[in-house]
Amino acid sequence: MKRCPVCDYLNDDWAVVCGSCGALCDSRSEYGTLGVDNYMPIKAKTNGMAIASLVLGIVSVLTCCCFIGIIPGILAVVFGFIARSTIDKSMGAQTGKGMALAGIILGFLSIVLTAAYFALLIMDS
Repeated sequence: MKRCPVCDYLNDDWAVVCGSCGALCDSRSEYGTLGVDNYMPIKAKTNGMAIASLVLGIVSVLTCCCFIGIIPGILAVVFGFIARSTIDKSMGAQTGKGMALAGIILGFLSIVLTAAYFALLIMDS
């Protein structure tokens, strides 16, 4: 049984308006359906490629004195651009643009540092 919020009259469960005073029995909406009270916002998920880009960018900078640092650097740049494109197309369902950008920057930095280190080795020979 539904209790009227105005006159406290007991109505049937399916009643939309009170049988005594005519007031709405369900204060959430005019038609007795669930309204905004039960709205649950959807949390945006972080893009996996953006995380991978950031991790690869950090690894590439740490290993740029070795020549293997160029491989994660290139992968960080590629994953970063793919992640930014995917995030833009998701219309707010995904986040991580900052991580993707950081991965791109670190990847390019690693590529430049590895190339400079290689050039210095060639010059010294």
